[in-house]
Amino acid sequence: AGEETIESQLFEEENIPWSELAFPSVEQTLRHYFEDRKTHHFPLHLETLGTRLDHTG
Repeated sequence: AGEETIESQLFEEENIPWSELAFPSVEQTLRHYFEDRKTHHFPLHLETLGTRLDHTG
């Protein structure tokens, strides 16, 4: 395991420390999951990730 996994924890959706996530792909995956969960529809999401995502919510 790498350094980014040393402090792994479980969080409720509203308590996720978005700015502390190690990888942009994890952030985007979680955001898609929480949105998809509202409709119980989980489509395939394809996108290109670059720099860190905007953390304004």
